Amino acid sequence: MLDPETLEPIGLASQIVLHPGLKGPFSSAHAKSDPLSGDVFNYDLEPGLKSTYRIFRVSASTGKTSILASFTADAAYLHSFFLSKNYVILCVWNSFYTAHGASVLLNRNIVDSIADYDPSRSARWYVVDRRSAEEGGQGLIAIYESDPSYCFHTINAFEKPSADGSGTDIVADLVTYNNLDILKRL
Repeated sequence: MLDPETLEPIGLASQIVLHPGLKGPFSSAHAKSDPLSGDVFNYDLEPGLKSTYRIFRVSASTGKTSILASFTADAAYLHSFFLSKNYVILCVWNSFYTAHGASVLLNRNIVDSIADYDPSRSARWYVVDRRSAEEGGQGLIAIYESDPSYCFHTINAFEKPSADGSGTDIVADLVTYNNLDILKRL
């Protein structure tokens, strides 16, 4: 946590104060907010042998935090994610932590705890309904894979009708890299 006036560190922030299920120490550096509702979205990553990602929303109107979906995947450094009109899209790309994330404690920093880029590991995309279960939300609705890559900052995501008219396509704007040099050289 930072002092809002001086920006001096004043303590550690934990998402568990938002919801008891948000137990992980990692999340996106850039939460996303809906420009109309003001709702804020992010993910919570609890590393371990089976690391758990939890996608959540904080309602601007009620202050209530809802976990929209929970799934297991390898722990990775994900600086940002995507938000479209109806979906939260989290891509777990090629920036995996060593020792299932425990190396962050050992190295005392994130970058030195990321494994070397592995060109054989594809990126995995998780598409989550933005609505809570109480609102009829369906949680995790799709998983896709794409070529191996890394992305630091996401740019934009939007939805459009599929070319054949059978559904909706999600278009994600991002710059990808075929290595981790952008991180390692910073």
